[in-house]
Amino acid sequence: MSDMRMPRAMPPLRALPSGGGRTVLGLAGPLAAPVRRPRPQLAAQGLEIEGPVPIPGEYGPGSAGFRYWAVAEALARGAALWRAAAEFPWVWAGGGRLRVQLTGGTDAVCERGQLRLGAGAPLATVMRALGHAVLDGLRPALWHVAAQDVAGFHAGFADAVAMLATLEMSGTADVVPQATTPFGRAFAEVLVVLAQAGPAAARRRPDPRLLALRGARLLADATRRATAAPDFTAQVAAEMALAATVQEGPLVALQLRDLFARHGLLARSPVLEAYDPHLAEDGTELPLPACSLPWIATDAALLGLDLPLLLCPATQPPLVAPAADTPAPMAAAHGFAQGLFASGMVERPRIGRLQRRAPGTNALATHLLLDDGRTLRLVRERFVAG
Repeated sequence: MSDMRMPRAMPPLRALPSGGGRTVLGLAGPLAAPVRRPRPQLAAQGLEIEGPVPIPGEYGPGSAGFRYWAVAEALARGAALWRAAAEFPWVWAGGGRLRVQLTGGTDAVCERGQLRLGAGAPLATVMRALGHAVLDGLRPALWHVAAQDVAGFHAGFADAVAMLATLEMSGTADVVPQATTPFGRAFAEVLVVLAQAGPAAARRRPDPRLLALRGARLLADATRRATAAPDFTAQVAAEMALAATVQEGPLVALQLRDLFARHGLLARSPVLEAYDPHLAEDGTELPLPACSLPWIATDAALLGLDLPLLLCPATQPPLVAPAADTPAPMAAAHGFAQGLFASGMVERPRIGRLQRRAPGTNALATHLLLDDGRTLRLVRERFVAG
């Protein structure tokens, strides 16, 4: 018998993705082909995707590697745009990283400091979830505010983030996601106004990245300065018109005022008409709103509760006068709470500190009731983007 040993069979080599680790494939829109993009730097934007990390590279659409890096690229690019646009320091909720979980299903959910993104969630829905987290970083006091208009603006801001991310990537308005909110539809027209402003050459071929940055800068500045009133969207619209006076010129500011008026978001106001951007070095004589809002007790018996209920109403004085049908802050807060209870979106009392939802609890709930034994507090747990 020969003492020569047969060579052991080598395991098959694992196919590596193309791109050499320097590029990945990103998503440019619902109907567009994937686009080659530089490998995203998640840590630089304070992002962390939980779980195993696929080898960086260009994977085929439909694969787990493609999904991971497409989501990573979109989130990192979106976060970078808003950090550049805000022109003032801001951090993710809690001051740390924004954690991202890639899950099953089609929903995209934003909780404080965390995104949960379903495998079937389209790019626009993923970016809307990021939009809720960005707004929470820019104005954290809005998270728990009990006012329907504030919650509606959160969704409108998320619409704007999805539009700008797609515009920046694709360079064409043909694949900009459809707006799901009145403010989102108005913001789409804001981008048209900005694209048509400036020199003729820029109007013929506007730079999509510069246009996205201009739109984000206007919205970030207005969101920072708007007072948290029951008609918060109107206050943001007014502040956008003021910001445009400085950043884009008085003609664009006038166009935005007319645009928001057509959408029913802003009425004529002496404050806007008499605004002089030269009254202060930073372009506005108006102070920034307070960083926090008070919690106020309401009549809990009307909601069928035994303990006093604490709500966070939108109590800041408005810049522009409210419309005749705008409710007072406490009336808006109470109506908002009633709507949540009636639609089954409040998880019932839990003792002590806010914790993550356990399996089997109310899947519809966006809010929690926290019970300290003496009072109940209505707090927001999450926004659902799709």
